[in-house]
Amino acid sequence: MNGAKYQEFLKNYEEHVATSDYKSILLPNEPYEDGRECYFTQYGSVTDQTILEYESKYGVKLPEDLKNLLKLQNGGHVHEFAPYEECAFDSICSLTLDTSEDRWLFAMIPVYDWLELRGDVEDDEDLANDKEELERFIILDGDGHHFLALDYRGGEECKGVVSVSVEGGYYGAEEICTDFKSLFSYW
Repeated sequence: MNGAKYQEFLKNYEEHVATSDYKSILLPNEPYEDGRECYFTQYGSVTDQTILEYESKYGVKLPEDLKNLLKLQNGGHVHEFAPYEECAFDSICSLTLDTSEDRWLFAMIPVYDWLELRGDVEDDEDLANDKEELERFIILDGDGHHFLALDYRGGEECKGVVSVSVEGGYYGAEEICTDFKSLFSYW
């Protein structure tokens, strides 16, 4: 999706938000066909203050395009906007400062923190050796073994989006694209 298409996508998203009632802010987060509640709606909305606190907590600067999407809808399915086959990407996790109980499962947190909360670090000592690097990947989406993540290995600015695999250990990250906005060009 080029820059103009991305801006059109954002505009359409904003119009949909403006014309929707609170229960169905955006189509991707409506209940499933069988009536189950979509898990993304439990995280609440994102404000500029929430983003500042999040960035301070993790020592990162989120990409502006991601901030704009999160303020419209805090996580949700994007299967209509990026092909699953190309980048294993069908949703964006939710931004939250609360990782208690099961809220961390779909939270935009460092890969290492997610693995630690699930108990993987305790089960695989080698992951602890990679803590410093795994803490610099912020999860966009994942299945517990493979993650699509923002890359902060160079500091607080995002270097791009990477695929991180921790199945059977961590063996490095593969670059998907150089910035968050480019992720939508896979569409």
